Amino acid sequence: MPSKTMLAYGSSITHGARSVTHTNSYAEEAARILGTDIMNKGVGGSCRFESESADFLAKNNEWDFAWIEGAVNSTDMTPEEFDSRFTYFTETLAKTGRQ
Repeated sequence: MPSKTMLAYGSSITHGARSVTHTNSYAEEAARILGTDIMNKGVGGSCRFESESADFLAKNNEWDFAWIEGAVNSTDMTPEEFDSRFTYFTETLAKTGRQ
């Protein structure tokens, strides 16, 4: 059993869209290469760095470090809105003391 769990947060590519199987997503491959378990929270058509998502994920104690993929579904945001959302999201996860 892996000793660490990677939280994967992102859009459809993180979720595994266009993969032959769900175990072929890039997030699953990254976890395999790193020798970790994975908690995949990829959501197709989403991943807009919602504050609610950050708060929910920060409260979950089942992950040791985070792998974040974003921006694909955020092209309609202004740079200021993206920066504000991304900053809140990453700072909220960072406050947990995990990587």
